[in-house]
Amino acid sequence: MAAASIGRAPSLFVGTPSSWQPALFTGAQFSVWGDYTLNLGVFADEAICYFTKIYGQFRGAGESVRVYQMGQDGRMVWHARSAQGADGQSVKGSGRYFWYNQWNK
Repeated sequence: MAAASIGRAPSLFVGTPSSWQPALFTGAQFSVWGDYTLNLGVFADEAICYFTKIYGQFRGAGESVRVYQMGQDGRMVWHARSAQGADGQSVKGSGRYFWYNQWNK
């Protein structure tokens, strides 16, 4: 069985152009493992979300980790999900989200 990885990474600029000042990022960390879904409580139009580390024993089609958007009260909210396979192989994903608007966070 062939392994597959799917990813998408849009670009995001934070800071003041040509200011030579380092950008400040505010946000939080999260982790999911086993069979678990976590509502990050962050609106997709207010933050970017991604995994920083994915690990475990991926030994079949049942193991997966993902971050995705789901509708809630008319807006899209970030969620993180991990699923372990039928043979009980646990996987884990750790990640972060950062606010687009860094001024009010």
